[in-house]
Amino acid sequence: MLVQYDVLSMDRHIAMLTDRIFADKIVEMTTDLSLFLKMKVHVLLMGFAASLFALMPAVAQTRSRTIESFTVVGNEPFWNIEINSSGITYSTPEPKKVLFPYVAPLSAEGRPADLLRVYRLRGMTSGTLVIRRGACSDTMSDRKYNYSATLVLGDTVKEGCAIKK
Repeated sequence: MLVQYDVLSMDRHIAMLTDRIFADKIVEMTTDLSLFLKMKVHVLLMGFAASLFALMPAVAQTRSRTIESFTVVGNEPFWNIEINSSGITYSTPEPKKVLFPYVAPLSAEGRPADLLRVYRLRGMTSGTLVIRRGACSDTMSDRKYNYSATLVLGDTVKEGCAIKK
């Protein structure tokens, strides 16, 4: 019986040590996993912060400027663009209008904001609309405008005039 007690005692002692070793290893693994997850979350947060930082100039530009409304007209062939808070609408005499979401315009760095506006047109069709402050005359009516406009849609470049509403 004494021998059996010693074997049982040793068996319990080994089981206790094994449990402790496994428990320590589990804690180590959990700590390693926790550290790995913390590092991964840190890297993700840094990436998110960097992308927010990259967007800050655009966000600041959007906040500092109110949405300006413009009507842009061109002819030969006739085309028209309306810019307002609803979006940027391009139309021609054909029944199909193209609506682009409103995107705050870019301005020339180091120049007055009213001098040049560049709208990036995004949607099924993409393009660029540039509105520049300066005298412009409609070739059909000889009407005078305070802004000239250049529209680039695909491989097509159109010239026109614009009026601020």
